[in-house]
Amino acid sequence: MQSDSVLHPHDGRFGLRLFLLTLLLTAWLLPSPAFPDIDGEPIASQGDVLFLVDAVSFLGADSKTRESVSILLPNRELRFVRRDEGFEAHISASIAFRRWPTGELLSTHELEAKLPVASKDIAEGQHDLQVLQQSFEIEPGPYEIIVILKDRNTQGFGFFKLFARGTKQGTASGQFIAKRFEEGLSVSDVLLARDVNEETGEALANPNRLYGVLMPKLAVYYEIYSHAMRAEENRGYVVRHELLDPEGLAVAKHDDLLTVPAGITNFRRSHEFDISALPPGEFVARVTIREEGTGDSTMSESPFHVAWEAGDLANLSWAPKDRTAFLEELTIDEEFEALRIILLPENVRLLEKMTDDEKRSWMSVYWRDKDPTPETAINEVRREHYRRIHVANRRFKSIRGKGMESDRGRIYIRYGEPDQLSTGYSSQSFFTPQLGFQPGSDQQSVEGALGGFNADEKGYEIWIYNERGAFLGERRNRGAGLQLEFVFVDVEGYGNYSLIRSTDQTEF
Repeated sequence: MQSDSVLHPHDGRFGLRLFLLTLLLTAWLLPSPAFPDIDGEPIASQGDVLFLVDAVSFLGADSKTRESVSILLPNRELRFVRRDEGFEAHISASIAFRRWPTGELLSTHELEAKLPVASKDIAEGQHDLQVLQQSFEIEPGPYEIIVILKDRNTQGFGFFKLFARGTKQGTASGQFIAKRFEEGLSVSDVLLARDVNEETGEALANPNRLYGVLMPKLAVYYEIYSHAMRAEENRGYVVRHELLDPEGLAVAKHDDLLTVPAGITNFRRSHEFDISALPPGEFVARVTIREEGTGDSTMSESPFHVAWEAGDLANLSWAPKDRTAFLEELTIDEEFEALRIILLPENVRLLEKMTDDEKRSWMSVYWRDKDPTPETAINEVRREHYRRIHVANRRFKSIRGKGMESDRGRIYIRYGEPDQLSTGYSSQSFFTPQLGFQPGSDQQSVEGALGGFNADEKGYEIWIYNERGAFLGERRNRGAGLQLEFVFVDVEGYGNYSLIRSTDQTEF
């Protein structure tokens, strides 16, 4: 007779079932995995090809989210081959979306692109980057994104493919949240841009969210979505753009008043900030929209980082090992050109005879000796010098060249912001005493002093330093007196102001 099977505590099957029951109860009682706190941080790749990935949410069709995925790729990470009209890189990318935290694969997208450049210098350029953008319609919620990027020019061609070492590739994976847009007034994520096309309104993303050095301007792009019921009438909005420091204080602010005609529910906007005067560190770009009449409001913000040298990236969790690939640092030649503005002539001549390594060593010692706080990791004098370089290039650029190469740029870099600034348009009676000519001087003498152009109706600027400015350069004799004055004139009428007079003749 067959007996009933009864589980005994010492029976192996009882132990297995007890283990499984305990496992199920533990899984049920434990909280779900926390979503990583990576909002606002780009995703860095691993492997042979270094790149960054960022994702920004916009309103899609049928209550879906239109996720804009952008990839930042330095030219020097790719192999460019010669073509008839320049050089060309060839890449492919596989982009996969998985649900978080289940890992369910929802979709995979295959992309391919050929990236032409005009010259070998651009292909190998220290500052040249490629930005790839693609939008995908997905359901709102948390995701894991996986991007595999391959350099097709490294796989070999024809017979030589047999000897190729394998296609270079990199893989980036990380989490993001596809934003859910509710009914009523709402706003997209804030896209931090490298540039916004004024004619089309399209924005070129800046996936590393990093500004400074060669990018002293920040453009924010966003889309506003209003309630369908409200679209039947004209509406007014107050839009505030702000840059906030780590303490939440506004370091820059700009307000716009918008009138949106009836029939329009979605519209896109952008605003540009000059961040050249900001110190290094973390900041937040915030956009706040308030509808007049109803008082409804909504807000969106995105963090970004300002860095003026590689050391400013030390605390960035996403930064790859090769931090300079995305910092866009100055080359050794550019550093020399920036430094010569504040050096004595004999030191400039000395550097001109040096190799790149010798220049780098000399400049390292120079800045070390200038460091007011050598016990810290930050050289305040060097940082201030390069901040002035970026401000000069931004403010004083003209058809003649870079702002730092202009007379106003040179004086700004050496002395900083003037204590007093006067501007206007000139007349002959103004420039005669300024240039030191007596009323009886003939017109030809004045024209000669101004480079052969008549001085009438020329733009001018007068800079006055009561405390002689925050001088950074080398100088044997800084002159006498407390007041230093510089007079600049737009002699040619194209915005290239020339220094025509100063109380310190050593500046000519």
